[in-house]
Amino acid sequence: MISPASFPASNARMIGLRIAHPLFKEKQNMKSVRMFMAILVLAGLASVSTAMAQNGCMAFSVPAGPESGNFITGIWTAEGPAYLGHKAVNVKISVLDYGGLGVGKKSNTFKGTEVATYDFGDNNTFQTFITYVVEHFNDPSKSYLNAVENIVPGSGTGMFANATGTMTTHGAFGILNEQMDGWALFRTDGAICGIK
Repeated sequence: MISPASFPASNARMIGLRIAHPLFKEKQNMKSVRMFMAILVLAGLASVSTAMAQNGCMAFSVPAGPESGNFITGIWTAEGPAYLGHKAVNVKISVLDYGGLGVGKKSNTFKGTEVATYDFGDNNTFQTFITYVVEHFNDPSKSYLNAVENIVPGSGTGMFANATGTMTTHGAFGILNEQMDGWALFRTDGAICGIK
């Protein structure tokens, strides 16, 4: 049996119970107390899931797909499938590369920044600010990119009007011709919150 003396007032305040509640009277059995606690736990879980739904966080991924652009203009584009939660959507991505600088003893590592616009149609868009690192290994035909993308606050429209989130992008790219046209094969994964 639980008595008020065995349930300190500080604990009661911590979980929002009052000692005077009928379930805590000396003559109540343990089964009633367990049932009451189970109801409290379920109510707490329901409020957490409601808060998460209101926050609207969803997994976001763009499978590795072809991207093309030009190293002189810094403009890159891609279009294809993406996944918002478990829902398949089509997305058009346009990227403006602001460039960067070589680092390391042989300048075989390059750091730079970009801004990307993700357009899902029907005025549902957002922009990301990207910081990236490019490494050129022993294969002269391609380089490797690892990047972090953060959704620019206030950049979203439509269902992404209040969007926030962080994504990672990685993959390979290379030069196609003397005009500095290029190819890329990148994969993006992350989470987007604040979706309507």
